[in-house]
Parts: sequence; structure tokens; C-alpha cells
Amino acid sequence: MTRNFSRRWWLGTAALVLVIFAAVTWGCEREPSGDNVAPGDSLTLAPSAPEPMPPPPIPPRPEPAPVPKPPEDPPPPEDPPPPEEPPPDPDPSAYMSTNQRLNEGLRTSEVDLRDVDGMFWLVFSKLPSEVTVYPSENYYYWIMYLDGAQIWGNIRLAAGHREIGDLSFAYFEFDEFALAQGGGITRAHIYNAADGVVVTKLDHFTYDVTYQRKTVTFNLLQLPQDPPRLFALGPDEVFVERTFDESGYQFFLLFNEARNYFMWVLNEEDGVPDKLTPIDDTGDLYHGVRSGFVFWEDARYDNRKVLLSIRQLSVQRNDYFDGPFDQLADNYVDEIDIRSFMIKASPGLAGKIDKYGYFTDNPSPMRVALSTYFTHYYDAQAVQYMEAARAAPDPYQYIARRGAPLTPPAAAP
Repeated sequence: MTRNFSRRWWLGTAALVLVIFAAVTWGCEREPSGDNVAPGDSLTLAPSAPEPMPPPPIPPRPEPAPVPKPPEDPPPPEDPPPPEEPPPDPDPSAYMSTNQRLNEGLRTSEVDLRDVDGMFWLVFSKLPSEVTVYPSENYYYWIMYLDGAQIWGNIRLAAGHREIGDLSFAYFEFDEFALAQGGGITRAHIYNAADGVVVTKLDHFTYDVTYQRKTVTFNLLQLPQDPPRLFALGPDEVFVERTFDESGYQFFLLFNEARNYFMWVLNEEDGVPDKLTPIDDTGDLYHGVRSGFVFWEDARYDNRKVLLSIRQLSVQRNDYFDGPFDQLADNYVDEIDIRSFMIKASPGLAGKIDKYGYFTDNPSPMRVALSTYFTHYYDAQAVQYMEAARAAPDPYQYIARRGAPLTPPAAAP
């Protein structure tokens, strides 16, 4: 009996639980509406089902790479800037010769050195339209390298000859190691209108020369003939003239009227175209590095430099350093009267020379040479020569006579 009661109790309890469960389940799943929910009612709702997640965003489509444009034609290049001007020549007067031209000239063999007319045209054709003649005897010097030889020459408008239309042309084969003058090719000719060479005077210092339809203007040097300004003259000395040597040196020619001799003194007023260096312990002898000239500096007369000696080799080679004897101031001959001084120094010349000093009794042009200085091979020889001059009663006279003793006057019969 007890077992039946228990069964009935368990069945009733289970049925009640099912009813409650069903009621709860139904209330939670109903959607409330306004029809069956009165105001003020409270109702506990079951949580609603979660809304579905939105789909993930679609990533943006990458933009396509830009299509490259076809290359455009490049712009035309800009004009390059004008080239910069080079700096000016620092010294337009500086002279430069090149070994290239020397070698090219030595290999020239189309010129006949014995043809003086052909050589004249070769030289004249190479001259610029205007030239300046510096040496005071009016030589326009030139050097040419051709056919394995070094040729030295000159064109000269000599005073007293240019006025009548004459022009001299001369050249010789230069010997660098000559033992004496002579040898090799030497040619000379006087040209004038008969040869087709026309000399036209423009003024006393300017001449036109025309040949083969080419004209060259020759400007002769104007060299004012005023006395020295940097040193005083001795009591018996007179100024004769200024000269311009082919070496580039300028000189004063002085004359001692008491003893009748010439002397050459360096003109330093416009500078010296050389380097002068002392050559002895006394400090008053100077040697020209370029020229080989040796000067005695005389402190008694404002340190003027007297030409003592020249190189004997220059005399043998007949180069530009053979001394100033051959460059007298011919353009001023009428105001200088060089002939009167020559005759005072050597009375035997009276009646035998013209106003320039050329001998009038000789068919070939020969001139009195005012070589009043010594010649040396070595500087030591010039030093010894000066020692002898210092011991002489008149050093200037000793230098001028090249050490030769004075000739005593002839005894009366």
C-alpha cells in the first residue's frame, strides 16, 4: 500500500513539473503585443536571438596601374652658352720661337740658297705689312732655317741710298762654331726700280717698299740725340751721339777732345736688355749673361758703365753681339758730324771718308770701325785687361786704343 502511494506521488509531482515547464517555455518565446499586454503589466522577456553578423566588407578593388604615356619628343637642346674668353696675353711684347718651326724649316729643301732673287722674295713675302727697324744704321735683321742651314741676313734702307730708291739685301750661312769669318754661302744685292723694287719716301723716318704687288712700310727708329741724363761727363769729354745696337743694347758714344779718342758707355735710361753680373773681386766689372759684354763701372762718374770688352767668338761668327761699332746714328748724320770726330781721332782720314765714315777711294763699301774696346775669349782675359788699364795714366785711353801704346810724334828734322 505504501508502495502504491509513493508511485502516485511521484507521478503527480512529475506532471506538475511538466506543466510548469511548459508554461514558462511558452511565455518566454511569445512576442509581446499591445493586444494582450495591459499597461502596468510587467513581463520578463527572454533574450532575443542575436542578429546575424553583417558580411565582411569587400575590399576595394585596386586601381589599375596607370598606363604610361608614350614618350614625348625631347625639347630641342638649348644653345650652349658662349665660351668664356681666355684671359688676355700677360705680355704681348714677349717673343717666343719654337723648336717645331726650327725643325720644320731645316727640312725645307725647295729653296735655292744661291738664288739671291728667290731668297729676297722668300724673305719679303713673309714680312708683315708694317715693320720697325731698331738698329740705328737701319738694318732690318732676320734669321731663317732651311735646307739644313741657319741663314742670317738683313734688309737695309741705308741713309744716303734709300733717298735714291736703293735697298740692300744680304745674307750668309751662319756658323755656330766659327773659327774665323768666311765660308758657307754668302749673297748680297742692291735692289731698286730696275729690279721691280720701288722705295717710296713718306717722311724722313718712314718708307714704303713695294715688290711683286706687296707693300711693306718700314718705320725707322727715331732716337733723340740729347746728352746722357744719368751720369756726368768728364772735363775733356763731349757727347757725340746715342745709338741702338742690334743686340738690343743702347749706347752713348763719347769723345775725349784732349786726347782724341772715342769710348762707348752703356745707356741705362730705358733699362738694360740683359742680366749684368759681377765677375771679379773688385765689384766694378760686370758681365752680360746674354751678350758676353764686359763693362767697367766707374764710380768717379756716377757709376757709369764703360764698354771694356766683347767676346771674340761673336766677332768670328758675326752675330748680334759683335759690338756697337756698326750701328752709328746715321739718321742724324747732318746734325752730328761724325766725320769730324773720326778725323780728329785719326788725321790720316782727312779727304778719304764721306760724312758717314765710308771710304771714298774704295770701290766696295768700307767704313771706319769705331771698335774702341778689347775682345776676349774668357772673362779672365777681360779682368787682366782691366788690371792693365787701371795701371795706365789714362784708363779710358788704354781701353780705347785696345792697349796699344801711343805713337810718339815724329822728331823734327
